[in-house]
Amino acid sequence: METTMKLNLNILTNRELSILTEVLKGKTNEEISETFFITSHTVKAHIKSILHKTQLKHRYQLISCILSNLSTVDIYSPDFQGTLHSLQLIQK
Repeated sequence: METTMKLNLNILTNRELSILTEVLKGKTNEEISETFFITSHTVKAHIKSILHKTQLKHRYQLISCILSNLSTVDIYSPDFQGTLHSLQLIQK
């Protein structure tokens, strides 16, 4: 049986969207912490919050869900966070 879940990224904070953008670029928690001048523990807490809000268990599920529902997106574009904010994604 197939279940469908909408991912509402509008419930994420601006910081969580920033962290998510870096995760989608393939950065590690340590690299993200250096980018935002926060600890890797804080990055981990943000990712845990994102997963909780999206009802996913692993960052790989999150990445897979987002990327599988986007056609051609430049994650390095300044407009990418705006794109994330307006998405209504379906996970199957």
